[in-house]
Amino acid sequence: MSIPNQSNTRKDLDKFFASPSEQVGVVKHATSNTVPALINPKPTTGPGGQLGLGINAPALDIATPLIFNPTVVVVMSVPAMYSGTVMGVLIKNLIETYAKNIQGIDVEYTLNAETGPIVGHDGQTHSVPTKTIRSAQTPNMTIQELSGNIVYETFTKWIWDISHPDVYQSAAGVAFPGAWTMSAYAASLLAIQFDPTMIPDRILAAAFISNLYPTTIGSLGLERSLGNVKAPERQVTFGTAIVQHNPYIRRMAVRVAEKLQLHKHNYDYAPPTFGDDPTADIRQLGLAQESTDRSTWR
Repeated sequence: MSIPNQSNTRKDLDKFFASPSEQVGVVKHATSNTVPALINPKPTTGPGGQLGLGINAPALDIATPLIFNPTVVVVMSVPAMYSGTVMGVLIKNLIETYAKNIQGIDVEYTLNAETGPIVGHDGQTHSVPTKTIRSAQTPNMTIQELSGNIVYETFTKWIWDISHPDVYQSAAGVAFPGAWTMSAYAASLLAIQFDPTMIPDRILAAAFISNLYPTTIGSLGLERSLGNVKAPERQVTFGTAIVQHNPYIRRMAVRVAEKLQLHKHNYDYAPPTFGDDPTADIRQLGLAQESTDRSTWR
């Protein structure tokens, strides 16, 4: 039995998936063999659904459930008051690589409606659509506290540098261009939803979150409870953010992903914790010492 080459396999897939020109009108971007052919009014294999009269096994590929891996979050800007400072570095690193849970960066739409006049004599009314609302988001994240209490100190400083609790004015004490605007005290981030391949042009969705500034990090955690110790987690809550979600944001996410090249990381070659050799202070001990002692054996 001959094995089909890659080009033939791809050609076979084409009959199951919508062409780029067909999918643009709905998903607003064109990627080969990613959107089921149910967009096509006359696909060669039928719409591909499995809940009609019975199983449609030849079209099972396009009934594959979508999987959302954890969203990748990229800090796109830090407050202008922290530009080029250690605080700017801390904010980017803590949010991107230490936060184990980030919520409130989602997108949700609601189409409002108004009730029109009564229709007929049975009490029904005519509901008409009015405007679509993009729901505001209040981001929050969970970060395990680290040595030196650095998570608490970082976000507390950010809050104080916006409004010091004793004087109600910025404690940043730095000069930055422009007035006290959103860019002066708030960060922005890009939330990217990859598909499982993490290939940039197959990004499923993206949202841009701006006006990101902390409002609370919870209590410091001081308490005396004999016999109990704890590893504190910090719950950072941010103010109401501004969410942008449109085809331009997705294209921007593709460009960012192309620079990051996350899909090329190969963890089969991840190095161990302390390198390839024993540390210098014990390098000549143990088996190495035995080998040295016995090297003169003849």
